[in-house]
Amino acid sequence: MRNALARALTLGASFLVVLLSACENGTGPTDQANATVLLSAQAPAGVATLSLQITGPGMDTVHYFFSPDSSGAAAGRVVVPAGSKRHIVGAALDSGGVTTYSGDTTVSLLPGVNPRLRLLLRAQNASDSVVVSTGNFWYTRAAAPTARNSVAAAGLNGIVYVVGGKTGNTCTGLTGVEAFDPSANTWIIEAPLPTGRFSASAVAVGSTLYVLGGDVGCGVRSGEVDAYNPTTNTWTVKTPIPTPRSGMGVAALNGIIYTIGGNAATQVATVEAYDPGSDSWTIKAPLPVVNDLVIAGAVGGRVYVAGGGIHPTNTYAYDPTTDTWTAEASLPISLVNSAGAALGGRLFQVAGSTGVHDTTAVFAYDPTTNAWSSVASTLTPRSLHGVAVANGVIYAIAGGPDGSIVTTNEAYQP
Repeated sequence: MRNALARALTLGASFLVVLLSACENGTGPTDQANATVLLSAQAPAGVATLSLQITGPGMDTVHYFFSPDSSGAAAGRVVVPAGSKRHIVGAALDSGGVTTYSGDTTVSLLPGVNPRLRLLLRAQNASDSVVVSTGNFWYTRAAAPTARNSVAAAGLNGIVYVVGGKTGNTCTGLTGVEAFDPSANTWIIEAPLPTGRFSASAVAVGSTLYVLGGDVGCGVRSGEVDAYNPTTNTWTVKTPIPTPRSGMGVAALNGIIYTIGGNAATQVATVEAYDPGSDSWTIKAPLPVVNDLVIAGAVGGRVYVAGGGIHPTNTYAYDPTTDTWTAEASLPISLVNSAGAALGGRLFQVAGSTGVHDTTAVFAYDPTTNAWSSVASTLTPRSLHGVAVANGVIYAIAGGPDGSIVTTNEAYQP
């Protein structure tokens, strides 16, 4: 006997996705390996509903309905049983339920997150069209358990870790470690840091998460390096940073961790490299300028550093083979207390403060063109937040707008 399961998912303040899944004999999509497709569309005036009907061998028909907001934008998550020859029929309907645009495509969907999809809906009586596609939008995930700022964050084995920080304008560093599992959209409390601190930096190498430096009090810098093993849920204290600093940029390249700039009582240009294999440090060529609060990431065999508290529009590239720095294209605007990460051959700067107020602006640097470009903005303005990458998605967590602190967790699909 067939029955219908209806579930409403709120994906941001602007729209609602309704899943109507027909199930046969008590089985359905939740009993199969699924593909999670992250969709976005821009509908023209007059479109009240976007409809997707998905069919294929070995699955029941699934319907999704998207309601664009007042600007015509719609986005959401579609969970589809993975498999071959999934036939997707799309339609755009006006307020009276009349189809004004339609189109279809056939794709094979593997289990996992966000298979690539582009669906063209052509107008019934005109030449324009609507494109439903994946990529370049933000959506909301489960909020973090603790509201805090000045956190460290990094992704490891598909899990996002948020570490340390502080609760507002205090000088007490937190030891809390919270892990977000994107596949389950849930948080888990993990073993605490050995030493509480804020404005530390985090990066993953292999199967280990490293937390480096930070402040243990107001103006009290730490050189502590802690290594986290997620299998045993334990921390190990490693050889400290030669120059204790907070607000460093960190990036891992070829198994080596680079700590860049930061504040060691005053802003510095210091660059020191840590080899986890030998638990030892090496002094590298300094940044061309002193700077702290920079973002950093490894792209294409080089380490890129951008922004910062002293030179907020500067971008530099470090070549480890020659131990040299080169200046690259400047950021379009000045943002401080920002955060960033490298993904897909680009370095992303996510939100931050203009010095007057916090923003939602996001920029991406492409080394192949030596250019920054604006991409989709975050849903929440913020600074002093954490940014991490897991499974090809960027997460912006904690921090807050204009001095407040939040638990907001937002994900960006490039």
